[in-house]
Amino acid sequence: MSTNWYNRSAWNDEAHLDFYKNYKLAPKEEQEKALIIQARLLSENKDATVLKAAESLLLLWIANHFDRKKAKDVYQLTIKVCKRMGDIDRANQFETYLKSLKHR
Repeated sequence: MSTNWYNRSAWNDEAHLDFYKNYKLAPKEEQEKALIIQARLLSENKDATVLKAAESLLLLWIANHFDRKKAKDVYQLTIKVCKRMGDIDRANQFETYLKSLKHR
């Protein structure tokens, strides 16, 4: 399995299907890495649909792969994506989560 399945700068239905097909087959460690890498690449896009895909990948990481040591970076990336989409309330929500990490 090549790493190309989670190194896409463009996102469409085909890329979406391919990503999740490979994600399901990948070992847990690679799944976790793939979600973050792919979301980071998509976060540079200006298209709202692509940014929403990046957010979905990050939320999947939070739901299935949460690791306190990596959460700071994932929350910061989620904040960036939300701000790029213009969803300031959601960005503020993740700012709160980020602050709560520091106080534990």
